[in-house]
Amino acid sequence: MARYGRYGPQPLRVVMRLTDGVPARGRAFLRALVLVLGAALAAAVAVKTIGPLVEPVRALPVLGQTPQFSHLDQDGRSFSTAMLADKVWIASFLYTTCPGPCPILARKVKRLQDEFGSDPRFRLVSFSVDPERDTSRVLKEYAERHGADPRTWSFLTGEYADMIATIRKGFYLDASRASELAAKLGIDDAEKYLEPMHGPIVHSLRVVLIDGKGRIRGYYDTNDPEALTDLVRDTRRLLSPGTKS
Repeated sequence: MARYGRYGPQPLRVVMRLTDGVPARGRAFLRALVLVLGAALAAAVAVKTIGPLVEPVRALPVLGQTPQFSHLDQDGRSFSTAMLADKVWIASFLYTTCPGPCPILARKVKRLQDEFGSDPRFRLVSFSVDPERDTSRVLKEYAERHGADPRTWSFLTGEYADMIATIRKGFYLDASRASELAAKLGIDDAEKYLEPMHGPIVHSLRVVLIDGKGRIRGYYDTNDPEALTDLVRDTRRLLSPGTKS
């Protein structure tokens, strides 16, 4: 049976035959040299064969720049873009009276806090899409109910027009009253067709990853487990020291 399968039968025996007739003093040296060169050649072939199968790490895309904003956090304090300088952060969009999707979203964001909250370079920011009802006091109660650490996770509210402008023009996502969306779509009864599923506000359940320079690096569908896995990987990558982003 061949000792090395497809790489050829008993290469050591071949080396011994090649060195037959060489004086004993030089024979051992030649055999060792041939074996070393053979091993080097085999390694080079392996690298050439296997190398293309390993996908290179690609840089995360730059999808835009986050907007300049100034809103109020759950403690009633001013919270602006400047407070996120040099931070890797994740933006989410929710409201406290949301019947179903938002509590699920909040639990998923809480897992991100558990994963990265110990790193002072990381932040979470949730923007209310219903700021007229979601006052700072209401948001504070909601944050506490969902285990938010205020050192890591901020909930923002403000004037309706300002908040919606930040979401639409800054993050390129939509948030609309169900009645407004129904009118746009030509639906007569928003309470019947939209609100049972979405509540009074219809908004995106995607989250946005932003780097320390305020650049948008990715959008992730929180209903997609693979997207959430990608989010954790990409966040860890942006937080890794010395990583080119």
